[in-house]
Amino acid sequence: MHGLKNVFALMGGLLSLSQSVSGAALQVRQTNGTATLSCTQISIIGFPLKDDCAAALAQVKPIKPKFCIEVFRPELDYITVGTCTIHTYSTTRGMAHCLDGNLIIKGGKEILANCASIIGEQEYTGGHYEWSTVGENGEGVRFIRAPL
Repeated sequence: MHGLKNVFALMGGLLSLSQSVSGAALQVRQTNGTATLSCTQISIIGFPLKDDCAAALAQVKPIKPKFCIEVFRPELDYITVGTCTIHTYSTTRGMAHCLDGNLIIKGGKEILANCASIIGEQEYTGGHYEWSTVGENGEGVRFIRAPL
């Protein structure tokens, strides 16, 4: 596990350097003791447009599912609009398909409000909001570039 952490630390350092050079550096901050917002993302295919992510977030229903029919699903491309995919994960419980819509909306709003960068004439976003961390696992939401 320590080797894996070192690899991620190295990748994060390289990403920061490459983004600083390209002018696409995004900030990282922690919101409070229970949730973490990270705006730095590794993305080979680029970042999604902020307006597309706002449109995708508007489609999330603010409800907590009453039951889940799938047994275990640790990751899910939740909603895609244009260039933006809202990606949910639940590595501990495997409930990425059944997360509380209010938490997805809250995390998405944090990403939109704090993780934007203008590149050229376009405004992009991307980020990761984690509301639950248990050891190396957790639950949260990411804005990622939609698959091409």
